[in-house]
Amino acid sequence: MRRELEELNSRIDSMSREEMILSIRRLMEECSEKDAILEINSAAATEMSIQFRKIKDENTALKKENKELLRQNRKLSDQLRMRNKDLFGRKSETSSGIADVILDGDPADPIEEIPDGPGREAPDGQEGTTASELEKALHPRRSRKAGGKKSSGKRKADLDRLPTRTVYDFDVDELNSAYGEGNWRIAFWRQEDTIESVHTVQYHKCTFRPVISVGLEHVLVAPNPCGKLLPGSLASSSLVAEVMYQKAVQCVPSYRMEADFLRSGVPLSRQTVTNWINRFGNELLVTVAEHMAALLCRREYNQCDETTFEVIMDGRKAGSKSYVWVHTTSELDPGHPVIVYRFELTRATEHLRRFYGDSGFAGNITSDAYCSYGVLEEEYAEIHGSGCFMHVRRRFFYASLLISIRGKDPEDLQEIPEVRALTLVDEIYDAEQPLKDCSPEERLRGRQSAVKEKVDAFFSYIKALDMDDPSYSEKFRDAVRYSLNQEEKLRRFLDDPVIPADNGFVERCIKPFACSRRNWLFSYSIEGAEAATVLFTLTETAKANGAHPYYYLKYLLETLSTQKITKERSFLDDCMPWSEVYRTYEASEKHAAMQAFADQIPPERPRTPRKKDHCA
Repeated sequence: MRRELEELNSRIDSMSREEMILSIRRLMEECSEKDAILEINSAAATEMSIQFRKIKDENTALKKENKELLRQNRKLSDQLRMRNKDLFGRKSETSSGIADVILDGDPADPIEEIPDGPGREAPDGQEGTTASELEKALHPRRSRKAGGKKSSGKRKADLDRLPTRTVYDFDVDELNSAYGEGNWRIAFWRQEDTIESVHTVQYHKCTFRPVISVGLEHVLVAPNPCGKLLPGSLASSSLVAEVMYQKAVQCVPSYRMEADFLRSGVPLSRQTVTNWINRFGNELLVTVAEHMAALLCRREYNQCDETTFEVIMDGRKAGSKSYVWVHTTSELDPGHPVIVYRFELTRATEHLRRFYGDSGFAGNITSDAYCSYGVLEEEYAEIHGSGCFMHVRRRFFYASLLISIRGKDPEDLQEIPEVRALTLVDEIYDAEQPLKDCSPEERLRGRQSAVKEKVDAFFSYIKALDMDDPSYSEKFRDAVRYSLNQEEKLRRFLDDPVIPADNGFVERCIKPFACSRRNWLFSYSIEGAEAATVLFTLTETAKANGAHPYYYLKYLLETLSTQKITKERSFLDDCMPWSEVYRTYEASEKHAAMQAFADQIPPERPRTPRKKDHCA
């Protein structure tokens, strides 16, 4: 380095002034050119930096958009598969039902893009496990009961409950023609049992009531026709009860009843049928329904759910949804079950405030995760709620339908998160089911010793899952979120033996109304919808307490038509389907109906004709 500097200094010393100036100018020109090049390069670098940032931002946006599109694509694919399952698949939510669906998969779905993950790949040509193998993998300790013979004497016990009419099918002339007179005899009789049915019969009952002449003035007095439902009308307690029974229990629309009555010779129009149901339901039977609601709110443990219903003339725009709320006593409550239906235009919390808050209810309400129940708990300190494991299981069940397990060994099924979570929920039910028939004390001990550890295992498993895993479907994520958000309420049944583990009882109470709704389609007016809920309150409570709905409705119509004159309310306790007064009434009505078809005097058994009979 020093040597180079010395050489440069010697060159500078040897250069003249003119040469030095020229050299400096050349250097300045070279520096200017290089500065221009540097400026151009700097501008180009700045432009490239801007373009790079733009491309980077676009790439980030495209990645985000692609992720969102993939999520929507998976969601739509899941919805399509669920729709196909609803249209063409089995409706059962049992584990064997899952097997049939997720083993078959959905090969007709061309847009399905599910990232690789455990249990999701299904190469073509591979055979899946059988339904029995999947059932065994899901429940290794559960064995299916083998079908056996019916217990002996069951048919005789069933027939002994019915009236008996004895008939001897014996035609002497026909036997003589076939085998020759005097050439046959009766060896023995072979008994053949059938159950005969008599169609409902309507008849004209003509009742004469005396008109009394009183005193010397001969004042004519007609005794009050006590017990007649509607003066001047052909309506009777038995006919109106039959109409209501067909409407609420048999799910028959009014126009079908009109056609059926006409075939029997009774010109009863659908307008008359509807008017009877609305009038007697909302003016007469509603008193008993309100009394049942009051009894329900006095109980400490309730269950609640709601379903949709359409009313045409409700003052709102076409297609507006209305709701029918169903309130029941707890499935595990040892008292008499009460089931109350209420019609509302909306699903707002105001109904719960009126039904529970205004009545002074204090206790537990088992329900789903609808937000109105949480609002009710916040507003009323004496009301608390519990969750429903059936909704948890249903979510994991639907998530399980979206996976494919073709080519998987049954032992590996438990590695699939959807199947594993569903299995853990089933284990909770396996431990809880035998406790339903136990006493509250035994049930509480069983829950603390056997069920609690199953619940802990379920929540420990779903809490350990990595929810950022892209292979999880949106259905599965929803199931996990729902379970974790409801954990506190889902655990409450463990500490109280009367709180059920799920809300299945009230959902089963909704099913009769849903079946009727499928036939009726809608109600024309709010009055008709309210009358329908009154009928369902009475008939479903009667069925839950072992009473026959027809005889119960007939009893109420007869009783209330008498009591409405005095305006007394002390008789309402006797109007409950579990009262001794009603039980006696139903037994007498059934006995009277059976006596019309039973043998008063059994017929004499025919014998083989003798020669002297022919001679005579």
